[in-house]
Amino acid sequence: MSIAVVAIALAAPFTGVPATPPLVVDSYRVVAQPRLGPADTSTVKAPDRFRIRSVFGRDTFLDIGRGGTERIAQTSEGDGSLFRNQFTAQPDGFARTGFERYESLVAYVLGQARGGTLTLTPVTLAGKAALRTQVDLPANDCAGLPPRTVRVWLSQRTLLPLRVVERAKSNGHIVDATSYSYRLINAPLPAKTFAPPPIGPHPFRTNDHFTRTSPAAAAGPLPYTPRVPAVLPDGFARATSGWAPRSGVSGAEGSIAPFSWLFAATYRRGQERIEVTQRVSKKDWPDDPFGGECQPLQTEPVTVNGVAATFGVGQNTVPHIYWHDGPFLYTVSGPYPRDDLLAIAASLHKVGS
Repeated sequence: MSIAVVAIALAAPFTGVPATPPLVVDSYRVVAQPRLGPADTSTVKAPDRFRIRSVFGRDTFLDIGRGGTERIAQTSEGDGSLFRNQFTAQPDGFARTGFERYESLVAYVLGQARGGTLTLTPVTLAGKAALRTQVDLPANDCAGLPPRTVRVWLSQRTLLPLRVVERAKSNGHIVDATSYSYRLINAPLPAKTFAPPPIGPHPFRTNDHFTRTSPAAAAGPLPYTPRVPAVLPDGFARATSGWAPRSGVSGAEGSIAPFSWLFAATYRRGQERIEVTQRVSKKDWPDDPFGGECQPLQTEPVTVNGVAATFGVGQNTVPHIYWHDGPFLYTVSGPYPRDDLLAIAASLHKVGS
C-alpha cells in the first residue's frame, strides 16, 4: 500500500508534554534490580562519564568510561577491554545511562506522549510521584518472547525510569521486570569514581578514531562544513561533537557498512539527548540505520526542506529521521515526536552561516 509523503507546517514545535522536567539531572548513581539475578550499580555524569559494576557468577565486572575512552577491568576470565575514541551519537554509538535495557523504550514513551498519542497518568510508586503508561510489544522471535504489555513508571521530577514490568498478553504472567533506585542526584561524586580500572597486558582493543572537537573545528579535517540545528527544545545545549574518517556500522545486525567522513553532535538536557549526524555518500541509506533485528519499527515517508526523508519509531527504537540530500546522509534522533524532529532537521545549517 502506498503512503503519501507527509509535508508538515512546523509553526510551533516542542509544545507537547512532558516538557522540561522539574529537575534536570546531570549526575546520579542508580541501582538496577532485575526480577531475577543480581543488581547492577551505575554512576553517571553528563556528558560522557560512567562507572558500571556488574556481578556474573563469581566475577565482578567493572566498566568505566570518560572522554570517549572505555575500560573494562581484567577478571579471572581475561585481561579486560580498552575502547578508544568512541562514537558519541546514534546510530553509530550510544550513551551509558544505567538503564540501557529500557532507554529506547523511555525515549519512545516520551516521544509518543509529547506527540499526544500516549497518555502519562500521574500516580504514586513507593511513595514517589510518578507518571505511568502502558505499551504493547509484539512477539520477539529472536529472543523467544511472546506478545507483551509493558507498564512503565517514570519519575515526575526527573523523567528517569523508576520501574518497568513486562507481562505476557496471553496470561498476564510477568516475563521480566526491573526497578531503578537513584541517589546522589546532582550531588558531588567521590573523587575516584571514574578512575581507570586495571586491565591486563593483552586486553581486547578497538578504536573508532572519533575526534572530539567543536563543529567549527571539525570543518577543518572534514571535506565539508558540518550542519548543526538552529532550533532545539528549551534547555538543550551541545554536549559533545566531533568527526571521524569513517562512521560506524549501523542498521539491524550491523547490516549497513560504514560511510566516509562522519560528523556527529549530541545536544543534552540532563540525560535527554538529541543527536545529529552527517556523512558522505553518493547513494541513499540502504535501510533504516536505527533498525534492530526482530525489533518493532514503524516508518513513514516525510520531507525535510522539500527532500524525501523517513521518520522511524518503535517501542525499542529512539524516534528518528534519516535522509539523503546531495552528497550527504543525515540523521536526527531524540525523545520527541515526528513534527518536532522535522523542525530540528529543517533548521540544520552550515556552521558559521
